[in-house]
Amino acid sequence: MSGSILTFLQIAYMSVYDHAFIRQWFYMIITKMYSFILSFKYALLLLSLVSLTACSVLPIRWADTGTFNHRGSAAISGYDPVSYHTQNKAIKGNHLFQTHWQNSNWRFSSEENMALFNLNPDQYIPEYGGYCARAVSLGFINSVDPEIWLILDGKLLLFHNESFRDSFMKRITKGIRSKANKNWLITL
Repeated sequence: MSGSILTFLQIAYMSVYDHAFIRQWFYMIITKMYSFILSFKYALLLLSLVSLTACSVLPIRWADTGTFNHRGSAAISGYDPVSYHTQNKAIKGNHLFQTHWQNSNWRFSSEENMALFNLNPDQYIPEYGGYCARAVSLGFINSVDPEIWLILDGKLLLFHNESFRDSFMKRITKGIRSKANKNWLITL
């Protein structure tokens, strides 16, 4: 696009009267316009890159920022984070048993689970802000299906789908967890 604009401006410049003053003035206008067009184009490109980068960088640590994957009005789509650990299954929480922690609403299936969570939230919250563990290991974030999960080293890991969970499990001995931990510090 800028090449065709430059060609048009050059043709316009040649068609101007043969007066040195007019040529100099017109040349100055052309170069300023061309510089403006290029700077605008590069400014727009820079702005879009900055915007893209700002949208794709995760905060350094979820506990410091309150970043949790929200689908709707509650963390982990309203599922009870304690039930994964205590009952070994995903159970939808009840809005009657709800607490607010780290800028997120957490729901529980029972008052007992809510009490356990309030005693030690770090023990029950999902890793990687509740985003898909496999996606984080690959350097991006992805939504999760709270029904597809894994407890590893006492930590709740959630996954986008069964294929992501299976892929993650196959790579546990190859250091996928440390890669996800590293990526979580720099990615979103």
